Amino acid sequence: MATMQVLLMDAVDHLGEMGDVVTVKRGYGRNFLIPKGVAVLATRGSLRQMEHHKRIVAEKMKRIRLESEDLAKNLGAQELEFVERVGESGTLYGAVTTIDIARELAARGFDIERRKISLAAPIKEVGETTVEVRLPQRVVATVKVVVSAEAPAEAEAVDGEGGESAEVAAAEAEAPEAAEAVATEAATE
Repeated sequence: MATMQVLLMDAVDHLGEMGDVVTVKRGYGRNFLIPKGVAVLATRGSLRQMEHHKRIVAEKMKRIRLESEDLAKNLGAQELEFVERVGESGTLYGAVTTIDIARELAARGFDIERRKISLAAPIKEVGETTVEVRLPQRVVATVKVVVSAEAPAEAEAVDGEGGESAEVAAAEAEAPEAAEAVATEAATE
């Protein structure tokens, strides 16, 4: 198995942080990491150059870590609320996913990729859940997600008594004769 050593110019998930020298398969290094500019070939010259830039990199890493910790504090103060339709058994008709959480965070001014949100499975039940958000420099923030049931009037257009639609119920309130016509029309559709 042919491998090569590369010097990471940026953090790569499950591989290493900026400035690390890692061993990767030759194809992964030449076809992905190096063309994307995420890594360079670990030669004597690039290693010497990296040693020269270690101080600059260390400062950048420190700044990124401080920013990540600050962002983690701000995210920790957030409580995301989702109002969803719920079935009789108490489970959601849909689910709250990382995409929904990322959209809600974006609406609040946080630019978080959905891949950075750690959710074992989509949330399908009403209640509170704590979700982890992975930030740069291995900083992890927790966000509280609250899923609640939609009010019955909002959730369904079907009245609980006879299964009549909201349109029929509104017509019945205005004029009983007109309601019968609307109900007949709705039944034929």
